[in-house]
Amino acid sequence: MGNDILGRLGTPFLTTKEHGTGLGFDVCYTIAARHRAQIEVETSPGGTTFSVRLNLNCQSPQG
Repeated sequence: MGNDILGRLGTPFLTTKEHGTGLGFDVCYTIAARHRAQIEVETSPGGTTFSVRLNLNCQSPQG
């Protein structure tokens, strides 16, 4: 995954697929933000790994 794409992950309608909508990561980042989570991305020539880090010690935004 190129650095130009990495810096824009989560941008609505950004896609690298011919028939993609570009909404998948936007939805993921929105859900993570609501739960005060972080999405971390590690990429190398061998592939890309996404990790979601949740803070289990904080209250949910709703309560």
